[in-house]
Amino acid sequence: MAKDFLIQTRDRIGAEKYLQIANLLKDYHAKGITLADLKTSILGILEGDRDLVVRFIDFLPKKIRASS
Repeated sequence: MAKDFLIQTRDRIGAEKYLQIANLLKDYHAKGITLADLKTSILGILEGDRDLVVRFIDFLPKKIRASS
């Protein structure tokens, strides 16, 4: 499911923005940024594509989905 999301994201927003998301995910997994920072940054990149935003939020833990 995550792989499909990432492929569709790359196809819809382009390689440059996709690489930004990939780097943010790497930073998060390396504990370089918080989950809240990850959410804020990725939502900024996906801005304007409501479907991708909703799909991304589905991956987040429930406690962070609604918070800013």
